[in-house]
Amino acid sequence: MHTLLSRFCEEFVQIVRPLQAPLERAADGYAKSRNAERDLEALKQLVDLRQQVGLLADKVAEQQAYVLIFGPLKSGKSTLMNAIAGSYVSEVSALPAYPCMVFVSHATQREFVLSRYDGSEERFDRPEALQRHVDQAHRELAGKLRQAEAAGSDFDPRTDFPRAIHKVRVKVPTEGLGHSSAVMVDTPGLYSRMKFGYGRMTRDFRNAAACAVFVVRSDNLFLEQVFAEFTDLLELFSRIFLVVNIDSRRVDLDPNGNLVPSLEQRDPQRIVEAFELLAMSEPLKRAAEDGRLRIYPIDLLEAGRQRLHGATKAEEQPRDSGFQAFFSDLTSYLDSTDHLVAFLGDSLRRASTLVGEISDLCDSAPVRGLHERLGKLQVEAAEAKTGLQAIAELQAFPFDAELARLRETLEESCQQIAVDMGDRTEREVEQAIRGWFRTGDSLQTLAKGELVPLFNQYQELLIEALSRELSDRLVRGGVGVEVPAAVEAALQRVGIDLPAIGREAHRQTDRRALVRVPPTPLRAEHFNVRRSVWDGLALRGQPALRQRLFGPLDNPVQPVSTDRKRTRLGEAGRVDAQAQLTQYRRGFFADTVSRVVKDFTQGYCDLVVRSLTAQIRDKATDLRNRSERASTEIARSQQLLEPLVQLGSQVKQTKAAVDGLTQHYGAVDLFLLTQPVRSEPPLPTKPRPRTGTPNGTGNGTPEVIERPGINATHQGAGKRP
Repeated sequence: MHTLLSRFCEEFVQIVRPLQAPLERAADGYAKSRNAERDLEALKQLVDLRQQVGLLADKVAEQQAYVLIFGPLKSGKSTLMNAIAGSYVSEVSALPAYPCMVFVSHATQREFVLSRYDGSEERFDRPEALQRHVDQAHRELAGKLRQAEAAGSDFDPRTDFPRAIHKVRVKVPTEGLGHSSAVMVDTPGLYSRMKFGYGRMTRDFRNAAACAVFVVRSDNLFLEQVFAEFTDLLELFSRIFLVVNIDSRRVDLDPNGNLVPSLEQRDPQRIVEAFELLAMSEPLKRAAEDGRLRIYPIDLLEAGRQRLHGATKAEEQPRDSGFQAFFSDLTSYLDSTDHLVAFLGDSLRRASTLVGEISDLCDSAPVRGLHERLGKLQVEAAEAKTGLQAIAELQAFPFDAELARLRETLEESCQQIAVDMGDRTEREVEQAIRGWFRTGDSLQTLAKGELVPLFNQYQELLIEALSRELSDRLVRGGVGVEVPAAVEAALQRVGIDLPAIGREAHRQTDRRALVRVPPTPLRAEHFNVRRSVWDGLALRGQPALRQRLFGPLDNPVQPVSTDRKRTRLGEAGRVDAQAQLTQYRRGFFADTVSRVVKDFTQGYCDLVVRSLTAQIRDKATDLRNRSERASTEIARSQQLLEPLVQLGSQVKQTKAAVDGLTQHYGAVDLFLLTQPVRSEPPLPTKPRPRTGTPNGTGNGTPEVIERPGINATHQGAGKRP
């Protein structure tokens, strides 16, 4: 039967369900993130929101009324579930201390589905197989928890152990749940060691659960610790049933030593009255006065026995365990207009809340930071790409060929300097020769002691002149040669300082290696020695005469007196020396200028090219690394952002649709929610105020007919007529 309520549920699910896919993709992206610590909080939020959206969509799709059952361990929660369901379901609901919830609902076929925090599911045909799996999962979870405790860190299964069980859905044929479409939700026992995440579990049901049942044994009813977190339940749920589990077979010892029925057996209501009078906190009192909290003393073991036994032996008349009043009030509430109003209103408000939380997440500081980081990475990638293009231009430019022309330029610049220094050297050489003829020094002393230093000095002065000329060129920028503007721009783009390279190469050029020791400028065999009479008689030739005058021809170290120089060499000897040096200087000066300029510029250019090539190579490597790193980070950021962008777009559509649905059903007469409707009828709306005087009063006062709407409070809404 298609009703107005079922049509609302279909429309609601079609609006809310599309949020799950982008939430799933966004959570997967963060789960795979390398920067897990930074993205941990966003991952937790996404996992929570994904679960809550799924929970809300499932609830509305199946028109489910969630009944959450709370209480300390061994308080009787499982027994109460058996009694409510009219079937034995505690075989799967009693997961001792495991931090997950068990959803029990009616179905014609038994089904057990286990869901994990990572989104995976596993189905079981029999409860025994499920229980064995849960036992193993419990041991694994306990091990992870001990590791976290040993490390002194908080444990969160969403991130620390995603394979942990998140919830178990159980569908079994149950008499008590089939009529109301109620889903019992068994929660982990309060005060258990694995209590982590308990507050989050209950918070997930804000505006989603129909009501809550809190179970406490009568022995613990007056313990303040038991109700330490009860105030939180009052804030979460509009209706709470407090079940006091009593033992109707308990006996006490009277003054005569006889066993007599205890107060729990005789009058359990007096225990409740004592609690209300002596131990109930102020928040609980207000809730009870408002009708939001109701207290029921029930012998749960007896109630469970009666319900299960009555299901098989209807002819047996069970005695009252106090359960019937509770069960009647619970089913009446679930069938009431109060609940229908709460169902629509809470579903829409919960959807609005989730949409707001998702929207806030999409616009949160970490997500904005991710957008900013992506922008910076894209700029960095573009800069790296531009830099690599500049590198390609630099690698194609013939720097070595351009620098080769520097030699010609420097040689031209040094020609006049070389001429001036050559004239100066010639004058100093002539002075050295004239001075030698006035001394008794050997020819070796003249050649190597005076003439060679003069020629070395010539080389040093020439090298110094070249160095100054290059230095002047470097002051003007570059490396001594002009490069095209495009090349200069490419150098600037990649951060290569060409003038600095030139200055450093100039500093490292080895000037001392350019000074070469010249060959002996004067040789004894080139002198013509005069013969004496005795030389003629002895028939001595020139070689013998030269050796007798200078000493060994290859090492003329024999001193020659001024008289012997005058008589043996005379003016002709000085002319011979001048002729030798003139010939020597011509070759030496020309060769030295060419060699020094070549070697100086070659050494400088080699240093420039090596340094430039190395810097271009290093810059290229750095830019490629930056480009690859930026591309990797961009892909990672986009992997995180693209689902969030899709999620942001989807959440805007969902918000508009939820607002429209709220406005649409805000005008609906909720008394007609369960009435059959055609496929697309006009929605019945609340009667509008009418003006005039239909009753003949003539006072113009509008007649308003009150009907509960989705914005009505749970307490103020009326019962279904």
